[in-house]
Amino acid sequence: MVDQNKAYTFKKRGVFYFSKRVPSDLKDLHKVERLTYSLKTKCPKLAKTQVRDAIHKLELYWNKVRMDKELPCGQFLVSATNNQSNDLSIKFTEAADLYLDLKGKNKGVPFHNLVQRATRYIVRSIGDKDLASYTRANANSFRDYLLEKELVGSSITRVLTIVKAIFNCANNENGLSLKNHFSGLQYDRFARVGSREPIPIDDIRAIQKRCMEIDDDLRWLIALISDTGMRLAEATGLFG
Repeated sequence: MVDQNKAYTFKKRGVFYFSKRVPSDLKDLHKVERLTYSLKTKCPKLAKTQVRDAIHKLELYWNKVRMDKELPCGQFLVSATNNQSNDLSIKFTEAADLYLDLKGKNKGVPFHNLVQRATRYIVRSIGDKDLASYTRANANSFRDYLLEKELVGSSITRVLTIVKAIFNCANNENGLSLKNHFSGLQYDRFARVGSREPIPIDDIRAIQKRCMEIDDDLRWLIALISDTGMRLAEATGLFG
């Protein structure tokens, strides 16, 4: 027999994705014309099982909606979609996991820590909701939460940049068309940002002199940074 499940999957970076077009008679009940989302697995057997379950649930749901539409006096009934949970919904924590899975490879610990910190801030301030449930008011509340923590403007910018990237990644990967309310938030990007004075040249020379007194990797690393102005990660990468 022909495996029809293959018609509803494709692979991206080795990960299986589900994809199925919305029936033409039900397009008015969906935000997109094609339902597409990550199955979050590279295992063909597991992907096949998830696709079979998704198709079964979708067909049951669509058949129920069609029956409700055909009922006499159906215009007096609450829309079936109001009583159905959105099988395609994705919470922010799930979106963050997806973002790390797709973007976090070959990234350092600081990147992962930033994603986890931003996710923690979201959950604590406005809750771990479905992406479609977040409003502009929620986004403003999140911005105010960051301001109340007295973070410097540059730190707020980093957190919001990651939050927007997580939202956009999930939006694109799942074929959604949700508005990102975390974009365009207004705040003082230079709040509490102080100027950094350069290290005096005499101090740099004293450090370099001490580095030459002990011949080991750590002193080479410090000397290299003092000579070139490299970041620590860049310098350690050369030694690797």
